[in-house]
Amino acid sequence: MSFDWSSFCEIARELASRAPATQHAEAAWRSGTSRAYFSAYNAARQYLADFEPTWRPPKADSHVDLFRFIESLGAHARLHRKVATDLRRLRVRRNAADYDPHAHAQTEADDSVTSAENVRRLVEDLREKRGG
Repeated sequence: MSFDWSSFCEIARELASRAPATQHAEAAWRSGTSRAYFSAYNAARQYLADFEPTWRPPKADSHVDLFRFIESLGAHARLHRKVATDLRRLRVRRNAADYDPHAHAQTEADDSVTSAENVRRLVEDLREKRGG
């Protein structure tokens, strides 16, 4: 059985809801932001693997290449562009959460989870439109 990437989104929601006064709250928010991104990214990656036979993830910077490939798809172009745009924004937040030493607010984690859930819904809509 393959891994269910949506579980990352569930974990992200739990981490993002950590109360500010709890121990390691900021670490939880940062981790939630990161897990939210990877839930959305892997949903999009799996969608491409299932529906786009020409998709081959490159060895280097596969994230940017995935965004570009999704944007290039003609069918349902508006939805594909929205997925790519939202993934780019999520990646910026994820990079900040993972590498920026400045404070990471709970609202950033909440926003990341909401965005990831939206990307996952868009990907599901695309799957339905393509008969999957």
